Amino acid sequence: MSNPLVRITLKALAGLALVLPVMVVVAYGTPGVQSLLWRAQAVLAPTVSRLKHPSTNYGVYDPLTGPDGEQAFGDAQGVAIEHVFLSWLDPERTSHGASLDAMHQYARDRGRWLMVTIEPSSDGRQVAEGGFLQQVLAGAYDENIDTTCRMLGRLESPLLVRWGHEMESRQARYPWSGQPADDYIAAYRGFVDACRRQIAEGYYIWSPMGNSGLADYWPGTRYADYVAVTIFGDARLDMQVERRRRSFVKLFQPLYQWISIFDRPIMIAELGVQGSPAYQQLWMRDLFQNLDQFPLLKTIVYFNATDVVKWPDETVIRDWRIPGDIFE
Repeated sequence: MSNPLVRITLKALAGLALVLPVMVVVAYGTPGVQSLLWRAQAVLAPTVSRLKHPSTNYGVYDPLTGPDGEQAFGDAQGVAIEHVFLSWLDPERTSHGASLDAMHQYARDRGRWLMVTIEPSSDGRQVAEGGFLQQVLAGAYDENIDTTCRMLGRLESPLLVRWGHEMESRQARYPWSGQPADDYIAAYRGFVDACRRQIAEGYYIWSPMGNSGLADYWPGTRYADYVAVTIFGDARLDMQVERRRRSFVKLFQPLYQWISIFDRPIMIAELGVQGSPAYQQLWMRDLFQNLDQFPLLKTIVYFNATDVVKWPDETVIRDWRIPGDIFE
């Protein structure tokens, strides 16, 4: 039986005048799980293993993609976070094909926290002139919001919650992206407020793609426990477009400069690299060896799957899968 979660109140911490991040041991799930305290504001993320870097948490999006239908990181050490996607049209079913309850139990059994990306999908109704988010703000999806937050709240575990990611993208991939920034901010805040009424311990992730103009969509510090971006390295695409391969540092450095201004812990919510196994190992080694350059980067979540769409030229499905021992 796991020990109860040790809670530290912010009121008690306020008198400590802490400036630097503090490590607080939390007995949740299996022994050794820890939480990172950021400037005495909130417990933000668990840590199981620090074998690769002393201040970085690792997680995975790892659906059933192995040759025998298994998850590559199912028994992996060094993984603190289990990432799933779901649509607010059907919040019971995750992108893994398993139920939300089943994935929550899967994470608990491994001493991991669950990170849930909620996609505010359209139900197919005709979009009014003001756009999809105007419908959301008008209350058309209030029932979906309430149901989703209630289902997350009943899990009774700390959760990392990511809503409406990559909102500044102008691609036509998501109905919520590329919409007016004010509409997005209001819809994002509305969802977070609704979930805070249902989830006892939720930590909210504001997650742009990493394009210029992302700052226009900033919802404010009160609504973002993390700032997250997406990073994918593709050896083939690099050679086509850049005529050279780009390392993790080359890709991440400009994004880090953009999002550091928000003064929040930084997460890479979707990380992937495509290429030969040797290239993947080299690329990931560059990541591990250079994390000291990015002191605000606290969590990295690997996207261990094939992509669901062809991009960027709509001819190739990218395959980001990598061996499950990469964080050990």
